[in-house]
Amino acid sequence: REVPRAALPRLLSALPPPAPAEGAPPGFTLALNDYPVIEKHTGGAVRVRHGLAALGEETVLLSLGNVGATAFVAPNVLQVSVPKDRGQRAVEADLRTLADSGLEDIVSAMHAASHPTLLAVAADLSRRARVAVFEHCYLAPLLDAMRAAAPGLPVVYDAHNVEARLKREILAGHPAGAPLCGFVEEVERRLLAAADLVLCCSEADAAHFGPAARQVVLMPHGVIPAAPATPPAGEPPRLGFLGSSHPPNVAAARFIVEELAPRLPEAVFELVGSVCAAVSSSLPNVLLRGVVSEEEKAATLGRWSAALNPVESGSGASLKLADYLAHGLPTVNTPHAARGFAAVAAGAGLVLPLEGFAAELSRLLRQPEALRGLAA
Repeated sequence: REVPRAALPRLLSALPPPAPAEGAPPGFTLALNDYPVIEKHTGGAVRVRHGLAALGEETVLLSLGNVGATAFVAPNVLQVSVPKDRGQRAVEADLRTLADSGLEDIVSAMHAASHPTLLAVAADLSRRARVAVFEHCYLAPLLDAMRAAAPGLPVVYDAHNVEARLKREILAGHPAGAPLCGFVEEVERRLLAAADLVLCCSEADAAHFGPAARQVVLMPHGVIPAAPATPPAGEPPRLGFLGSSHPPNVAAARFIVEELAPRLPEAVFELVGSVCAAVSSSLPNVLLRGVVSEEEKAATLGRWSAALNPVESGSGASLKLADYLAHGLPTVNTPHAARGFAAVAAGAGLVLPLEGFAAELSRLLRQPEALRGLAA
């Protein structure tokens, strides 16, 4: 089944309630994510923040971070970040030395159940919560302690991806790829077995989880509609890309700066998000904006002539495409990047193989009306 995000509170209210203590007040929603989502405006952090805000209920978001902190990420969502311990930081450093990536999400899963502060906070919050929502699967090793503290606590898995499949793609060729992927598969399997409800952002993911899940609901990425993009007159066309430092995004960004920008000097290629730290270019028509505020991101997208989505791997559905469509931008996507978006399949955007991007963009830049016609 597919539900709009606004229906999520009613959906969660259908879950079996935990048995409250005598005279206890109504519980809050306890969400868990392996990283803080504050001041992150790309990638899974957007789904976490907007999804929990859309519940409209008091929510505590528990995460692991570099420092301990509390902050409201939405009027109804308090984020509580517990600092990583020394052991976790050491393993992340070793993995960076081994293969230039700390694989922080996997290491969080490895250390969650042995982190005394995280365990204590998770157990205490579970006693007072009415439902636990796991954003990604990487804090699922806390489940044993949570269930011991609150045996009847309903569990929801908000599956941003099929993590086991995604890690097999990303870690292909990694020196420790096989055991790491096996570990992720087991973590996700255990959460799936424990979850009363699994939320999926694409039909493909729902089909994957369906046979093993108690209940699967399709909840595509939601967006907050923005003012339509209005590129400044008299300036070169701007073709943009928005992304986190997720490996599939890094590959797409490198394709843009190494393949498209040199072949299309008449256009400016503007990249936004933490993906910018993974690429470099000396070309005058490449702008790397890096991480920006939500307001700056909206202003930047509003100047684009079109948005690019040359992503060819990964699971779930593309959050950047939801953002592009919310701004009324023409989009050019690979078939993989457009998965899960009926609007694009119906013609609100262009879908073509990666090798066809340069030629088609060259044609569209010579025909501005045709380019504008691709807008949602």
